[in-house]
Amino acid sequence: MGIELQPGQVAYRCNLVTLGPTDYVDDTPTMVDFAAGHPDNAQSHAIVAALDTALGNGRDGVRFHPGVEYRHLCVVPSAWSDTDCVPPHDLTGQAAVFPSGPASDHINALMQASRAVVGEVATRVQSTATQIWLWGQGVKPALPDFATTFGVAGRLSSAVDLRDRPWHVVRPRGCRRARSQRRLRQRLQRASERVSRQSGGSRPVPAPRGSHRRGPATPDAPTSRPTRWNGGTQRSSARSSPRSTTAGSRTAC
Repeated sequence: MGIELQPGQVAYRCNLVTLGPTDYVDDTPTMVDFAAGHPDNAQSHAIVAALDTALGNGRDGVRFHPGVEYRHLCVVPSAWSDTDCVPPHDLTGQAAVFPSGPASDHINALMQASRAVVGEVATRVQSTATQIWLWGQGVKPALPDFATTFGVAGRLSSAVDLRDRPWHVVRPRGCRRARSQRRLRQRLQRASERVSRQSGGSRPVPAPRGSHRRGPATPDAPTSRPTRWNGGTQRSSARSSPRSTTAGSRTAC
């Protein structure tokens, strides 16, 4: 996303979620949808912009950054990192489990304050989001340069949609061809096993190249054409050009 974390900062994953009505004795809401109905970028970016204006923009070290659909980032002071957070997708249809730990008061207060902002903008952009859910916090990693260490360029593999980010998409050559060849080998293997079972366990012997062509005529293997009628008179024709096989001549009807 092009965000450079500075020393003393931690980034939280910031989901737009939908919490339902309270169905529990302790007034805990239900996690209805961890993706808030999968809003498009136009809807979610409007919500994140309002969040940053009302609750972020550097105040208390808090900033909101738009991402893709329901997935965004919230950057806060590193002192807020000591928190135990449950991923929202693990709570679908269950009672929401809010963050706990030494710094959880800051995170819970931010999530609570987001309800009014998200609710107002979500109504305007026709989204089902009700608040943010912070989780999966992390700091900027200190890793050696990949190309310098290993002598090759690195690539990123992701399970989620990052196409709206400035990534260079790499599609390895030959993947589709290899997949087709693998399927062909599997089909040939199954066909060979089926023929082997039908022939009592003996494997079929392939015919040599060109054996499907017609060979010279032999007197012991005539090939008869179907009998047909022409003007009420029955007429049949035959020819002596059998098809040769690996085991010798055979009659073709």
